[in-house]
Amino acid sequence: MSKTDSLSVCPYYHADLKNYIGCEGLEEGQNIQIKFSFMADKQSWMKRYCKRMAYCACPIAQMIAVQRYREVMSSPDLEEG
Repeated sequence: MSKTDSLSVCPYYHADLKNYIGCEGLEEGQNIQIKFSFMADKQSWMKRYCKRMAYCACPIAQMIAVQRYREVMSSPDLEEG
């Protein structure tokens, strides 16, 4: 399933397949997959986070955002000032 099929609004979301949700990774070229034992749990997660502007409350999105913020703040361009 593609991003448009799921109607996800989360900027870190990539795809969902069967019982997985795929998100961007912490670094370039990485992905994070969340595996659910039950389809209902996956659908509940997506409804709670991926498909709403509440994605910023998602623990995965928060982890990615913190890592990206660290990367930006440690950029050599900022140090040159």
